[in-house]
Amino acid sequence: MKKTSITVTEASRNFADCVNRAHYQNVTFVLLKNGEPVARLVPDNERVCVGRDLAEALAKNDLPRTKPERGIVIWKLARKSLKAPADRWR
Repeated sequence: MKKTSITVTEASRNFADCVNRAHYQNVTFVLLKNGEPVARLVPDNERVCVGRDLAEALAKNDLPRTKPERGIVIWKLARKSLKAPADRWR
């Protein structure tokens, strides 16, 4: 997956092109404001595991107290479908 850094101004002027490139070419755009990264435009097929995703997945599944092995299966499925973010601190 290719990453490209562009300014917020440049992204706003070429927004449709950025969206098309993200969708068709799998390009991730890092948006910069005053030289600092402030946001990302990523293709929809790029799944990154964030705490919110994990919390939602766990809330949807009632983990039985009598069968802890089922919880282990759910964790393994979650790990397969979600990948860790490149920057662990974000």
